[in-house]
Amino acid sequence: MNAIFAIITIAATSIMIITNPSAVLPALSDGVNQAILLSVKLFAVYTLWLGIFELIKSGGIGRLLTKILEKPLSVLFKKPSTEASRCITLNISSNILGLGGIATPTGIKAQALLEKENNVYAQNMLFVLASTSIQIFPITVIGLRTTFNSTSPQDIIITTLLSTAVSTISGILLVNILSKK
Repeated sequence: MNAIFAIITIAATSIMIITNPSAVLPALSDGVNQAILLSVKLFAVYTLWLGIFELIKSGGIGRLLTKILEKPLSVLFKKPSTEASRCITLNISSNILGLGGIATPTGIKAQALLEKENNVYAQNMLFVLASTSIQIFPITVIGLRTTFNSTSPQDIIITTLLSTAVSTISGILLVNILSKK
């Protein structure tokens, strides 16, 4: 993927140098400034939610979530261990809130635990659910829309919920169909 982005960047810069050489440096400088500003704003959003998830994890709410989701998770993931269930729960909770960057560490830890358990089905299911997860509150996208001065950044909630629900249900069905072969 990095190679593709490098090729696109080199091609775009080359074309810009040929067509309008005096605009290359200002465009690159402006792009860097905008990227840094966006990174700082998203850093603030992620820091807040990472703190909330750390409180959930250390305050026992993670265990409560795991208990609530224990039955559905055991059916969906074919009985993972308690520690794997806790990581899966935090991963799914993060993804439901639209915080994929926060979900990644718990997803990696859950995958490692499931690999130790030799639970390939659960690994595949977690991969699909992490990729297609239902998003009730797409916080990252709302944060981006707010950053770029959208008049109503929350307008995407219903369409996001519908599209992610369809992709998640489709993914679950496909994992079940393909795992039976």
